[in-house]
Amino acid sequence: MSASTLKLNHGFTHASLFEFENLQRLDGMFLARLKTDDAARHEQLLAYRRGNHGFTTLQISELLLACGPVLEEFIGELFGIQDAMHLTHDATLAHGPVFEFKKQFVQRRARKRRLKKEEIEDFAELDAWLARALKQAGLEMPDRELAVAHYAQTLLANIDGNAAEIEQLTRWCIRALTAPAGKTAVHGWPSFKLPVPTDHDNLVPLVRMDKDPAKRESVDDLFIHSTSLMIVDKRGNLRAKVETDEPGYESKLVAIVRALTKER
Repeated sequence: MSASTLKLNHGFTHASLFEFENLQRLDGMFLARLKTDDAARHEQLLAYRRGNHGFTTLQISELLLACGPVLEEFIGELFGIQDAMHLTHDATLAHGPVFEFKKQFVQRRARKRRLKKEEIEDFAELDAWLARALKQAGLEMPDRELAVAHYAQTLLANIDGNAAEIEQLTRWCIRALTAPAGKTAVHGWPSFKLPVPTDHDNLVPLVRMDKDPAKRESVDDLFIHSTSLMIVDKRGNLRAKVETDEPGYESKLVAIVRALTKER
């Protein structure tokens, strides 16, 4: 859809969004919405804008995050994409069990034990047990990662009563992290993608400019080229795109982008 035919609500057009007066009017409408939803946050945001707030950096982050959902709903209403946004939001939340499984089993339990010298069954034996458990729970489905995640949720609903099964599933996760057969079985599962340490002092590779009299350093041209290619998101599915411990908030951002870029 071209910009000339894009229809907006509240009397705005695409061209009007490039005019300062109209942006002021739009901002005023957002502030009015925020005041209705949360008068305290409204006052805090105004104080933040004036610069005389005295907030800490953490308080500023909390304020902006708290205002975010109101802004997102307002943008969705402006562009008339509420239905598409909510559908994508709901689709993203459907992956919630996977991220909870990752947090509770892969990260909190299995990762801490994977380097210990424990006597653990081989992956084939544990995987056969899991297949039987999923069948018994009525969780046989093509998406095995989601099935395992749902099974994990049922176990955590009664930790004391399911202690043996929780231990068994934890051992399966350990083998999935360490055994070749296990790694193959969970290949491509976001739940088994562990965070990689980041060297914040070396985020951008630098090269010395030998011909520069001051011997200064510059960004590697290869890095610039490869980074520019990362603009295109090549991850294969929504679960991989929204790999986070709290998908609910980020899913709204994903929903807005998808709804705005979808042909209408």
